[in-house]
Amino acid sequence: MKHRIVALCMITLLLAACSGIKFQVRREVDSLMLDSFIPLETKVDKAITDPASGTVYALSKAQQQVFIYRDKELVNTIGGLGSMSYNFQRLADIALDSDGNLLALDQMALRVKKFTSGGRYVTAFELEGLIQPELLCLNIDGEMFIYDAAPGEIVNVSLLDGKEINRFGRFQFQNPTALCCNRELISVYSASENKSKVFDSFGQFIQERAGQVLPDVHGNLLLVDKQISSLPYSGWQKADEQQATQLLPILEAGEVSLFHDVLTHSGAWGVNIFKIKYKTAEQ
Repeated sequence: MKHRIVALCMITLLLAACSGIKFQVRREVDSLMLDSFIPLETKVDKAITDPASGTVYALSKAQQQVFIYRDKELVNTIGGLGSMSYNFQRLADIALDSDGNLLALDQMALRVKKFTSGGRYVTAFELEGLIQPELLCLNIDGEMFIYDAAPGEIVNVSLLDGKEINRFGRFQFQNPTALCCNRELISVYSASENKSKVFDSFGQFIQERAGQVLPDVHGNLLLVDKQISSLPYSGWQKADEQQATQLLPILEAGEVSLFHDVLTHSGAWGVNIFKIKYKTAEQ
């Protein structure tokens, strides 16, 4: 009997620990501030920032390269066409894992390559069962979602072995150009339609919104449509019952990425980096 009580206590503590890992305090967005600007000679297709290391990664599909900046200075460049570990056959998208490592999606090679924040090659994940992977996102739990253009589906792929977990959204997308995800939501954005379709992590459709939608780690939706606005968790759950809070105007076109508490906008003249400030519990 004593052993059973001890075992039950251990199981309870283990379950509590696991649930604690998943728990995320919900905090509403308070404001958005321009943190820095990196001027570029050529326009890039996407940029993403790791606030922990202060590293900015800028993707150029035309040059098949990723430019790595720190303190606004170019510190490394990886990529270019080729067969070496740091080369790509067709570089399609980039994302960051929870440790700030760079993940680069090679569409032609059907693999995701992993690099350190400084650009050193680490490993590659083979993408089994995918045909034409185009877009990539990871949540903070390391779950990887990839848009496969051939069947027109979002595929949840294991970061451990590259195997498929599930897929969803077939026939629901029109030329998607960006993915963004948190623990609960996956947003699929189409620039040509200027619309985002939002799904839960199991692939169930939730809603469609105008503009680019980016779910953050606290459950808010950041909305980009000529300006940046925020919609708190209670707001997007109730559709349009709660108005979005306007934060900042966006005066030029360009993709916006989100990682932790930093929005990165790749504009015509360079990369704009915005810091998100969240409300405290007292607010």
